Amino acid sequence: MRVELGFALRLAWIPLAFLLGVRGLHAVRDFGQPTELLHISTVPACLAQEVTRHRPVYRSFDAPPYYLALYGPLLYYIPGWINRSLEWGGTDLVMLGRGISLGALGVGVVVLARLMRRWGHASASLTALMTGMFLASGVLWPICLSFRPDAAEFMFVALAGAALLRWERSALRLLAIPLLLAAFLYKQSAVSALAGFAAYLWLRGRRGAAVGFVVTGAGVFTAVGAAVNAATGGAYVLNCFTALDANVTVSNLWTIWNPETAASVGGPFVLAAMRMMRRGRRRAELPAVLAVVGIAAGCAASVRDGAGVNYFVQPLGWACVCAARELGSRMRLSRVRSETGRAAPRPSSAAFIAGCAVAASLVLPTAAHAADLPLQLRLVDRRGEIQRDQQTLLHNVSTLLNRLEGPVISELGALGLYLDEPYMLDLLTFTGLADQGVFDDRRLMSDIREGRVAAVVLEFDLERDGVPYYQSTARVRSAWLEVLRQAGYVHLEAGWLHLYIRPDAYEALRKTSGPPG
Repeated sequence: MRVELGFALRLAWIPLAFLLGVRGLHAVRDFGQPTELLHISTVPACLAQEVTRHRPVYRSFDAPPYYLALYGPLLYYIPGWINRSLEWGGTDLVMLGRGISLGALGVGVVVLARLMRRWGHASASLTALMTGMFLASGVLWPICLSFRPDAAEFMFVALAGAALLRWERSALRLLAIPLLLAAFLYKQSAVSALAGFAAYLWLRGRRGAAVGFVVTGAGVFTAVGAAVNAATGGAYVLNCFTALDANVTVSNLWTIWNPETAASVGGPFVLAAMRMMRRGRRRAELPAVLAVVGIAAGCAASVRDGAGVNYFVQPLGWACVCAARELGSRMRLSRVRSETGRAAPRPSSAAFIAGCAVAASLVLPTAAHAADLPLQLRLVDRRGEIQRDQQTLLHNVSTLLNRLEGPVISELGALGLYLDEPYMLDLLTFTGLADQGVFDDRRLMSDIREGRVAAVVLEFDLERDGVPYYQSTARVRSAWLEVLRQAGYVHLEAGWLHLYIRPDAYEALRKTSGPPG
């Protein structure tokens, strides 16, 4: 078995090297992009800019401006505080957030690799292989390159897992709780990791330790959350918890996965499942429990509109740790049998499944990316020109809009970094909140109808195009668009953006500088 499986793992480096190269191209291509890598992924930069300007991040939804700070305070305040010294703005602030995400991803990957070596007893080659499979997965990109909390949450949960494994039988295991708290203050989903840690201790028969851990952790989370909520006048709970009440679509789990991304995570999950079945419940291992809890939490949360593959970054990392230990264990068992003079075992069905899982995770994504490699190379070569064009468009459009009297509603989050008076950011989430009755949009519609909003910027043509949807939620609520039609706003096109300007503001622009173009 060792010969066949070892040979398959060596062959796996061929497609893996290609995939890692493709991900590197994507990182080079995307890092300097001034606009969204994912829908509204620059909105956190706008909120970090509010911190730099000593303005509140968490606000009520009673009056404009309507900003939704959907994640924990560390995502916004750390880059905002750093930027008070740097005094960056616009795209530079986006780059700061992306750099923090990449750094956090790097630290988290190093922690997982050390766990594979020390806890998983995997060889250096197996550790490199499974670390590479994690980094090559479509789940990570461009999510962990964006100004988002996923990479930082992953890093702190990985550090907490390493701390628990190191001091499991000592009271020092409680040192994992501050690390989980840091993850929670980046993203609320870190609560599932706290549950996973307690479940692991319970399954190992240490029920008192499990209860103590979860009670202490929940108490710390609640106390800190209550303090933040009090400091923000109740806006923290409104933004980070009440605002999670989005539209529900049961089929979301299937729509967020494309075949290439699903294949890229299949191998580690299959290998982790093999490990869990072989060990059984009474000999449960922390990475396996965290993988199972993470998958269950991700699947449950996916019914909420706005779900994405980023829900599975955590469980994929822990599955890779399990996979490294399982492959290493099977190869060591074969070596021991060979060295003791026993007949070399025939390849087992488990080894065959393991080899197929690794192959499927690498070959299918490789085939998918090989077809568009020439296009990706051209995009990398032209990235400077493309980024300059995008930056010029943002500058020209924001300069035009800032000459208007009144606030601006923008579907494009990146534009909010350059506007003097944004009225609303993250229209998609506010649409879902309005659908659920969490956000009262009557004032917004009144402000459009009565001309108090100077302009609305959309990424589609109001008359020609159908309203785009993300899952079951419209990117812009149809009631708002109908009011915009009735108000007679003047339509201008700028690149891929569609500007709807209040008629009197448009006429004022024409008189002062000619027709804007």
